[in-house]
Amino acid sequence: MVDNSPTADPSWLAIARKYLGTREIKGSKHNPVIVRWWSAIRAPFTDDETAWCAGFVGGVLEEAGIRSTRSARCRWCRAPLLATPAPCGCNRGMAAR
Repeated sequence: MVDNSPTADPSWLAIARKYLGTREIKGSKHNPVIVRWWSAIRAPFTDDETAWCAGFVGGVLEEAGIRSTRSARCRWCRAPLLATPAPCGCNRGMAAR
């Protein structure tokens, strides 16, 4: 359950934190969590070898009930959710370059 009190982290951040330590699976198998993120953003990938930073961000937003950009491009920094001041040390300036 996600705590939505005013002092709590945003729901998407609480969800993201539960995935700390997520990794690719070496070999021919693929991490089903990463594959699920690709599916959530409607990306064509079915593996965990493809750089999955945008899949992670989009998948977490979708899991939180927030429509992501649904793009595998690393353009998540322009999502409406992040149009407010950068939360929790998010460095959108670096991602937008």
